[in-house]
Formats: sequence, C-alpha cells, structure tokens
Amino acid sequence: MVEAKPFGQKKEEQYQFNGQQLILYDLMSILNTIKNESLKIGVAGTPTVSASQKINKMLMGPDFFSAGLLIAGSKAKPVRGFAWMVLLKTAGLIAYQDDIIKLTRAGEGLFKKAPTVQTIKMIYDAFLGESFSDEALRIDTMAHIKGRGSYWSDRSGTEFTRPADRRKMVIDALGKGMKDIQDSSNGDSWILMAEFLRYLHVKMPKFCVAEYLGEMTLGKKEKLVSRLSDRWDCLEGTYVKCLFMEYLAVLGLLEISYTVPPVSTFISTYDGLEAFRLTELGAYCLGLTKTEPSTACIERTAEKLFHITPNLEVTAVVDHIVKFDAMMMYSCMDKVNAKTWQLSRSKLLQLIVHDAKTKPFCSLMGGNQLVVPLKTEKAFKAGLKKMGYIIQGQGEL
Repeated sequence: MVEAKPFGQKKEEQYQFNGQQLILYDLMSILNTIKNESLKIGVAGTPTVSASQKINKMLMGPDFFSAGLLIAGSKAKPVRGFAWMVLLKTAGLIAYQDDIIKLTRAGEGLFKKAPTVQTIKMIYDAFLGESFSDEALRIDTMAHIKGRGSYWSDRSGTEFTRPADRRKMVIDALGKGMKDIQDSSNGDSWILMAEFLRYLHVKMPKFCVAEYLGEMTLGKKEKLVSRLSDRWDCLEGTYVKCLFMEYLAVLGLLEISYTVPPVSTFISTYDGLEAFRLTELGAYCLGLTKTEPSTACIERTAEKLFHITPNLEVTAVVDHIVKFDAMMMYSCMDKVNAKTWQLSRSKLLQLIVHDAKTKPFCSLMGGNQLVVPLKTEKAFKAGLKKMGYIIQGQGEL
C-alpha cells in the first residue's frame, strides 16, 4: 500500500473531516435529543430524513455535504445523523417503539453519566458484528433492492453476503495495511483510497458484496453490474467508501478527505472519498494499540463559553453557540438578548417537577412554588442530588 503525501494547498471543493474530538459531545447531544423529542422511523424501518436532519442539527460541525447541495441532480441526503441512529440501535442504546425512537435502559444509563472511550469501542464492536443493517443499501443508484436479513436477495435475484463478514474482512485489511506502512511513516500519514482498495482486493480475494449478482444495476444509467469491466471498483469499492464515511469516520476512527462526487461517473454519494488516515481512537478500537487515547484527543478543546454574573445572568463570550448548549440554556433560562440569558425560577421548578428522579415526591403550586410533603422530603432531596442540585440552608436551592 502506497502512502499518500499529506494534502497541502487544497482545492476549493476538497474537504476534510475528523470527528475524534467531537465524538463524546455529539453522543451526549444525540441522547439528549432522542430523550426530549419525538423522532420517527419510516416505513422501511429506518429513521426518516426529518429525524436524521434533526440529529444533524445537534452535531458539532456540518454534515459531509450541505443539505441544499445537489449531487448528480438530487439533494444531498443526511449522512452523519442517519449513521448515528444505526450505530446506537445496533449497540442497544436506542429502540423503536410505536414508530418512535426511544432510549433503552442502557441508553438512559449512558445519558446519566459521561460516555468514555470504552463507550465508543462498545458501539464500534457491536456494529462490526451485527447483520441487521446493511450499508450496501446506502449506495444511491443500486436498483431493485428489497429485503433484509443475514443472507438475502433482491428482486433482481442478487444474493448478498453477510454484512458482518464483509466488515470483518475490510477491518482486517485495514489493520494489516496500517502495520505495513508503519515502518515508512510516522503513523498519521494519509492513505489514498484507491491504493487501499487495490490492497484489499489482493489481501482479501474472497471479499465481495454479493455472491451472485443477478440483474443488479448501478449508476444513473442503470448499468448491469455483471457486465461492468470495473465491477469490483463500482460495487465493492463503493461499499468500502460507504463503510468508511458513514461509520468509521462518524465514530471518529478515521479522518477523511473527500470532494463532491463527479456527476459524469456518479455511482454514490461516497464516490468523492479520496484519502483517509487512522486516528488515535481508531488505532485503539482496531486493536493496533493497547494504549487508550488521552482525554485531550477525544474531547473538544476547553474554552470559556459563558460569563456568569452575581444576579445569575449568563452571557456568551463566543460568537457561535452550538445547538446542544443553546438548548440546555433555553430549558432553564429566559433570553435577555442575543448573547445573554437570565436564570428562570419558574423554568427551573418545571424541570424539577417533571424529572423522573423528583416527580413522585413533589408538586407545583402557583407556578413558582414547589411543595414537598414531609414523608417524601428525604427521597426528594436524594433525587435533587442526582439531578446535580445543591440544597442550601433551610431547604433553598
């Protein structure tokens, strides 16, 4: 595998994405959104475009392609938001109940504590071994796809291989490939996607998306895959690009460099993936190192975002406040101006009276007073402590 030189001056349409430092923040933001909003799934049993877009809005950094961008005549579809839903479902952190996405008991437990590197590794391991979802179905121009399961076929007679088997072969080749170039690089050099695909083709000759192609077609002009001279690059190559962009990059395991796919040869949204490199988190999750990444590698850079005055006004000291922070501010404060909020007693009491940890032990009176019976006072105070509140003096918050 040939190592690509690091990108210098980039073309205007070339982008890079590294989700490693966003990962823990994004995960907490997503769990909070699912807990507090009714996100729906569609008839296909996957999150709707609307649900994926809502998740995208809560993430740090933009999606791979802007929502209004036209790719080969069609609007760009949500990528990161959709991929997160698949990852969380396979990890057992969310479930679908009455067509609504809900946190499971495990998801609720994670929401109450800060996720760690081990959380990301658990999500990655769960996705790697499951076969319910199949990222091959995300290839935009693949025609006649129907059905699901470990082994399944579509209306064209195509017989697909198990997604878990495919992922394992790709990951095995990725791990071996990284070891092959370690002697000639410093461990963070870019690898051309085309070179990795050639390496995968040689090292994993049994790797394929479908054991029997049937009448599967690909591309805007519906070219019959079995007759394509570059069939492997079109089908297997596009599948690997999808796996890298939608899941490994979203989880922060790979940093990627990509462009808007060329319309003339369009097969999929992922055509533009040009190069990648493994992050510290990726090396740990793939088992290439036993050293867990430091907190600094997987958390956004600490910075002062707000200034708090003695009268409990909170003023932003940065120009841009990310959605999750703004949502938390609105939940317990009233907006004074574009950058200032005032702590709201009534909103604070509404939060307390509706939280599961305190709701059974109190009631609201007159809109700005909380009533706690003596018999439930101890349980109420314990619930407040779990919520993060401190009781001062004569029972005042």
